[in-house]
Amino acid sequence: MSEFTPTPEFEKRVSQVLDVPGPSAAFSNALRARLIARSSEMKPQTSLRPVWRIAFALTALIVFLLVVFNLPGVATAMKTLFGYLPGVGPVSQDAPLRVLAELVSITRDGYTVTVEKVLASADKTTLDYRISNIPADAYYGGYDPQPGCLIQLHLPNGNQLDTDDGYSGSSEGTGTISGQYSFPPIPADVNELVFWLPCIDQLDHEQTPSDWKIPLRLAPAPSDLILVPIIEVQPTEIGLPATVQPDAPTPAPVTPAELTLEQVIPALEGYILVGSFSLLDQPASTHLGDWFYLEDGIVTDASGQEIPFSASPNGYGFADLNDSFRPLDDIVQNGRWAIQIQPTEFDWPITFTVRSSQAVSRCDPAKFEFDTGPSPQVGQEWKLDKELELCNGQKIHLASLFLRSESRYDFTYSTDIPNLRHLWLELEGYSSNGGGGWCEGNANCFTGVQYNNGIPSGKLTAVFTGELDITLEGPWQIQWQPEE
Repeated sequence: MSEFTPTPEFEKRVSQVLDVPGPSAAFSNALRARLIARSSEMKPQTSLRPVWRIAFALTALIVFLLVVFNLPGVATAMKTLFGYLPGVGPVSQDAPLRVLAELVSITRDGYTVTVEKVLASADKTTLDYRISNIPADAYYGGYDPQPGCLIQLHLPNGNQLDTDDGYSGSSEGTGTISGQYSFPPIPADVNELVFWLPCIDQLDHEQTPSDWKIPLRLAPAPSDLILVPIIEVQPTEIGLPATVQPDAPTPAPVTPAELTLEQVIPALEGYILVGSFSLLDQPASTHLGDWFYLEDGIVTDASGQEIPFSASPNGYGFADLNDSFRPLDDIVQNGRWAIQIQPTEFDWPITFTVRSSQAVSRCDPAKFEFDTGPSPQVGQEWKLDKELELCNGQKIHLASLFLRSESRYDFTYSTDIPNLRHLWLELEGYSSNGGGGWCEGNANCFTGVQYNNGIPSGKLTAVFTGELDITLEGPWQIQWQPEE
């Protein structure tokens, strides 16, 4: 029997024969929430004879068409290949989901590593773990960076999966570190693997156990694991004209930019809005910075009621939406954002207004020549006491140059530039593999550069590139409500 595909004409006729008024937005959202919450309870109770199965299938098809064509928002969501899983984010529905069969813990020298969750889908693998019983003196307090702890998943055939992205962190005083990392997908026929933690970031590697190998087993996801539909939204951008009240100060000019809504996720813990923000007609020196968030905003409903929201919901943090590493010569004038509004009673439509956004203005590079001699030694310091003009005549005072290690130089400095965000350092003609620095109240500052295979020496030219914090003035606005 060939597969039945409804034609546009068939759909039209069904709609005409069973023409009923479309449900209200409130009813549509309440129905969607109930279906999501109750879907795990809907299990077949009887076995049907073949003839009744065919009749039931045809009836189900007609009901499906009615739902789809009377609830366009649901129809759009059905076309997507991804669903939203609370605590994880967007997940592919192209293959059956698998999860960790059971929680696994290993204790060594008093430290306990616990793998709490694993989710394997067609597009990625996510893993949540926790390290507990950490003594306060085990945290690393040194200046020189330790070797990175590149965690992996090891498969039975010897293949190793490196992390795509993720994070780990600790709350002060808790004695625990939690992490969530994403890996490439695991083959569908592999259910046994090993989580490998060569060392523990944030802890002193010389004090803490290393080379953790934790065996894991995957099992089919339980029937009550619910994926929320992701509704693709036709991109729209709404500008807010500036209004000036009598005797009110003239507002700052609105920065040309587009705030765009792309997706809506009707999660039970609160709607998630996902979109993009793009600067328009801005100088090449202006960009959105290393970490981009739209935090100076407000969400309101049709009555003007303010609805609380949070930035970066699970699965939609900066690292999920944007490239977290940007080379110094990479100017980025667009980024993606996500917010989650708290579940509450409100009147459609909802409006997200961004009043301003933090950004970065990059200064022209400034150069400084110095000579380390032919054989600089680790710990050697060169007193400088030099003024260097940067960022349109503003100044930094170079205090000293210090050879921190066999691979890193640091400049110490102070400055009168109030909004200096970063001071990047490169040595002209040499390719570095990292660097960066810190500043406390424009005094006791340093910036450094490091190299893989030994350091340059002799007559060198330092290239300093400053970046200033600036504020882009809005407002920019988007609006959304479920389709009727």
